[in-house]
Amino acid sequence: MRAADQVIGGLMLLAGAAITLVFGGGSIAILLHEFGLVMQGRPQVGGLMEALLVVPIVGGAPALLGVVLARMGWRRIRPPVEPPAIQPTDFGDAP
Repeated sequence: MRAADQVIGGLMLLAGAAITLVFGGGSIAILLHEFGLVMQGRPQVGGLMEALLVVPIVGGAPALLGVVLARMGWRRIRPPVEPPAIQPTDFGDAP
């Protein structure tokens, strides 16, 4: 079961990273393009405002879901370490 968890975790990690790169990178590219047009003095009518409204929904939300998926995959590969069990203390009255 442990090997299967590692394979599934690795696939989840890769899928999450790919989703984040595609959607997040696309969002950044769209915004940079719109800002570049504005800086050149030839903005498109409503292009920047549309990009500022649409990019967080279309690109940001899936990118964040990709990050969550990647984190879940990492947790399958490397489960959190459990704290050590609490040992009873000896107060000196034991034989």
